[in-house]
Amino acid sequence: MVGREGGIVVVEGPAGIGKTTLLAYARARAETLGLTVATARGTELEVDYAWGCARQLFEPFTKSSTAAVLPFAGDDPAVPLGEYSIINSLFWLASDLASQNPLLIVMDDLQWADTASARFLAYLAARMDALPAVLMVALRPGSGRIDHIVSMITRLPLAVSTTLAPLTASGCAELLAGLIDAPTQDLVLRCHEATRGNPFLVRELGRQLTSRPDAGLLQGSPNIARFVAGQLAHLPEQARDVAHALAVLGDQCDGHTLARVAGMPARQALAGVASLVTSELVLADGVPARLSFAHPLIRSAVYDGIEAGALIDLHLRACRAAFDDHDPIRAATHLLRVPPGTGDVDPVAVLNQAADLSLARGSVDSAVAFLRRILDEDLGDQRLAVLSRLGMTEALVDMPQAIERLSQALALEPDPERRAEITFVLAATTWMTCRPRQAARVCQVALGRERRLSASARQALQSCIGMASYGTPDGTDLVALLDGFGAQAPDSSPGGLMLEASLSLHDAMRNRRESAERRGLRVLADDRLAGQPLAPPLLTCAWYALGPCDVPQLLPSIEAMLEQSRRTGSMRGMCPALAYRSMVMLTRGHLDEAVRDGRLSWEASKNSGLDLGQVFTADWLVTALVVRGALGEAQSILDQVKNAHGPDLNRHIYATGETRLLLAQGHVRRALAMARSTRDQCRALGVTNPEIFDWRTPLAHCLTRLGQHDEARAVAAELLSAATAWGTPRAIGRALRVAATANGKDRLDMLTESVRLLEGTEAGLEHASSRFLLGEALRQDGHLDDARVHLLTALELAAFCGARPLRWNVMAALRQVNGLDVLPVTPSRTALSPTEARIADLADAGLSDREIAEALYLTVKFVQEHRRTLP
Repeated sequence: MVGREGGIVVVEGPAGIGKTTLLAYARARAETLGLTVATARGTELEVDYAWGCARQLFEPFTKSSTAAVLPFAGDDPAVPLGEYSIINSLFWLASDLASQNPLLIVMDDLQWADTASARFLAYLAARMDALPAVLMVALRPGSGRIDHIVSMITRLPLAVSTTLAPLTASGCAELLAGLIDAPTQDLVLRCHEATRGNPFLVRELGRQLTSRPDAGLLQGSPNIARFVAGQLAHLPEQARDVAHALAVLGDQCDGHTLARVAGMPARQALAGVASLVTSELVLADGVPARLSFAHPLIRSAVYDGIEAGALIDLHLRACRAAFDDHDPIRAATHLLRVPPGTGDVDPVAVLNQAADLSLARGSVDSAVAFLRRILDEDLGDQRLAVLSRLGMTEALVDMPQAIERLSQALALEPDPERRAEITFVLAATTWMTCRPRQAARVCQVALGRERRLSASARQALQSCIGMASYGTPDGTDLVALLDGFGAQAPDSSPGGLMLEASLSLHDAMRNRRESAERRGLRVLADDRLAGQPLAPPLLTCAWYALGPCDVPQLLPSIEAMLEQSRRTGSMRGMCPALAYRSMVMLTRGHLDEAVRDGRLSWEASKNSGLDLGQVFTADWLVTALVVRGALGEAQSILDQVKNAHGPDLNRHIYATGETRLLLAQGHVRRALAMARSTRDQCRALGVTNPEIFDWRTPLAHCLTRLGQHDEARAVAAELLSAATAWGTPRAIGRALRVAATANGKDRLDMLTESVRLLEGTEAGLEHASSRFLLGEALRQDGHLDDARVHLLTALELAAFCGARPLRWNVMAALRQVNGLDVLPVTPSRTALSPTEARIADLADAGLSDREIAEALYLTVKFVQEHRRTLP
């Protein structure tokens, strides 16, 4: 933690290779150095126990400090916290601990962590550079269920990964020497061959030879199960029963619960525990003692050795004990391992309560697991309701499975209105898996079949068609339907607002600004869509349409959704809100903020499995990165997004960013081909708006660079005509700049008018670009004094925006104006980005760095760095 910055260590390796031992050494070393240590271990039997690993990490500190409070302490299903709000609160808990003393967070067997805790660790890992802390995780290769989360951690710049290798023969000899007096070379080689260098097997084999020196090596290849079974065979029967109960209950178990599940008096259970501790199979920690197996592999071996009938009985006892202790989630995790119709526990009641509580804690994955288990029971006429609820819950975390489940529910549902509701969720989920054509088809079938739908339900289904129509490469037939939908006046019902949102997008695509703006603002003025769980995709239609309109109401609407999503923990609301705020920041030229919001949206989309979110975020994030000069990161984002969707999605959604990257990389002909492909797609779909899927600007630049000036001028003229029809100063000012580049004879007049229009807008980057070209044109025509004025203004604007390549170009031009030395630019208080301005305002109000960071959802380090740069 040099310089108070954190680090990430990822240790991989197969079972028994030494990961747990290495982490134990790290913990001991950290404690010796005076670090605070938080530790947790994932277990295979508790992957559905919501926030189980997070509790292990931080519960010890809540008991020793009144200031440390777990964010899910209330556990009230009526007051759902949401995953993001819990993750953010856990981050601040870790931050507080690290601010008091350097912190080591150790997570063993990450592959078995519950998904919610794993997402928290990924969130924390991405912010470790702001904390005096180290995150150390160990896992087995092929983490399957949470592979995407693990990859997010391992790809971080701070992450250092290591894979543990088996012991060599000399390493095996050294380990055996600590257990056996003077092991012979022959014994060492035989042990090394038998164990294949697995440290756990070598150690257990050495202990066996020590305790039973006459037994010799076991016949055949040794394995953990055989070692554990051999040790248990020499213990009293009560010790074996206690070991079985502990294997079912898991680590950190108290003696009372252990005796209850083992089915014996406490004194007898204590005797069994003593035998297990003496045999080094079990460890006792603290007062009163908490019992755990000495190694996860021992627990697995004991568990796997329990006879099937006895195992079911143990899980049922554990379920009853947990439910009596008012822990329905732990009770439900035991029911997941019990066959349907077994025992005297009411599984539906327990699992339903656990699902409700898991949702209240923000752990949708756990709720899905419990609801899936309910379906295994004989539900009778309740089956359809459970099937529908499960499908709608799965839509938040497992969209392919949700699509299958909702399709089943749709086929069984007799009520038309209820069928329409299921259809809407099914279509929206299908769209979010980047399959717009299939999403629209679901709605078309429903509209053709259902004759007795309410107006709201019918309009909601129509809105889904509108939402997906421009997302498919061959959507001309869907786009044609929208004019018919637009002929009706959407009412004020939720479905009517959804339709209005999709029609605002349609109008924007067709370059009808007044209508697009009127419809979009109507949607924003009525905040009911923001409260609908699956409405964000439709609300974003209005945002997408209003972005080119440059209306002041857009950013407050996005930030309101962002604040609501943070408060409720809705990742589905947060991903698009961050993406569209990135879009707004990009259009205003606040590149640092555009990149920061884009990265956060990208992270949240990947974490939540929202492929569609990555697609839309990619366009603005790639563009912002290119303008900032970060071409390598832009290419990485582009490569990933191309793998995130199939051929059913219109790739031209992110064509602007891709074409801009190709031009920055010097691939002019590839950029030309991409621009022409986008042009053909837009013409097929009837998209004429110059601010959406912009192909004219890069096409004009490519043609100019390739010397095809006549075609370049024609494209620039078409761009200017479309921009004039759209009518915003930003669109016209940008189009004039492109036209000036393609048409040399009127370039000064065009650039002068471009600057005049843009200097009255918030489009700082566009203004800087036009100022630069105007200054360059004046310099080339010999008007050096006028050129200097414009170039200096462009330099200040480019520095404020964070557009490094543009700034370098401006500085190069200024050096050619009488050899002028360019002075560094110091931003004024009036030239702050929105976040910097809010930091300054809160600092003026007397808030501390920590209070500012919490209020704005930033890190303390970010606030401190930006406060140092404020005038």
